[in-house]
Formats: sequence, C-alpha cells, structure tokens
Amino acid sequence: EIIVQDTGKGIPTEIKNNLFTPVTSSKGHGHSGLGLSITKNLVTEAKGTISCRSSAKGTEFQLLLPQH
Repeated sequence: EIIVQDTGKGIPTEIKNNLFTPVTSSKGHGHSGLGLSITKNLVTEAKGTISCRSSAKGTEFQLLLPQH
C-alpha cells in the first residue's frame, strides 16, 4: 500500500471525475495532463488499484499493489 496525501483545498468534482483519463491539464502551459493516466495504466498492469479521496481538507491517493 502506498498513500500520498496533502492538506490542500481538494480537487473540484468536475476535475475529479476525469482524474485518470488523459485530458488537458488544469495546471496551465507546460503540463500535458497525462501523469495520472500513465500512473493508472502502470498500476493496472501490475494488477493493482489506485483510488482518490478528496475534500476541502485535502486529497489522498491510495495505491494497492500485489506482493510478488
């Protein structure tokens, strides 16, 4: 299990609904919007899962990977 979290303002629902699909980044110029899509593909290929929880108190990504 790998958990990455912050205490920021959270991810807006309209962005959260498309987190793991390649889209135009909301971060502006110089960002391609591919990072989480690539991460999800790698985790899936490893037979794992990735999830996201987000609220006004912060965001948490949880990656579950099988032991080999």
